[in-house]
Amino acid sequence: MFVKSLRQQWRLVWCCGISVVLFAAVIPYPIHGLIGGSDLIHRIHDTVGSIQYLPLWAVPVFAYGFVRKSEYLYIAALAALAVFVTGVWSSTLIASASWMQLATLLPLFERRALEPMKVSWHMLPAAIVAWWCTVAFSSDLIAQHVNADMQNSHALRFHYSGMAAAYLAMALCALFASMWKVGRLTTALIGGSFISTGLLCLAFSNYESALGASWSQAFLAAGIVALVGLRR
Repeated sequence: MFVKSLRQQWRLVWCCGISVVLFAAVIPYPIHGLIGGSDLIHRIHDTVGSIQYLPLWAVPVFAYGFVRKSEYLYIAALAALAVFVTGVWSSTLIASASWMQLATLLPLFERRALEPMKVSWHMLPAAIVAWWCTVAFSSDLIAQHVNADMQNSHALRFHYSGMAAAYLAMALCALFASMWKVGRLTTALIGGSFISTGLLCLAFSNYESALGASWSQAFLAAGIVALVGLRR
């Protein structure tokens, strides 16, 4: 009993610690993106580009520390995997610390069964839209990242790869939620991510790595449909 209690306390401390650190490190960016100046190349990245760090990683990890639901850990792992893959793809795995999120989750993994597999029709449009956009736009974003002026690496290179990672993270998480039974928090986080992406890309539509108006509207609609699951 004592060992079990100790493990629970350790998991709580670890989850709170790594999620709060990421909150503190990342949350200034979307705030600045919303109320900052007119530099669009930073505003779209600082808002949409934070999705794979905050709602799809830090919030699920924080929740897992208090409620031991496997879906929270899997959602966070998928978002971390998207960041890792994008870091490898863009050759910035070390420079952008794209490995860190996945590495900090390793001590938390354990053998725990998921809820029974069940197709969630309200989440399928989000998965389809996100995967199509990942396939259609991410390769171009990575190419722009790789070909960007090396002298302007902060302003350009990481912004393009960050957008690609956001699309991939939403695609992976929406696919997972469409194939397995997930709770209201997970549904709200994924649906909210799609809605905010659609709205923000519509607002910053003249930025070259933002979604076009039609795809921004598709993200917005898919997010609204995904939130139908909150009524269940």
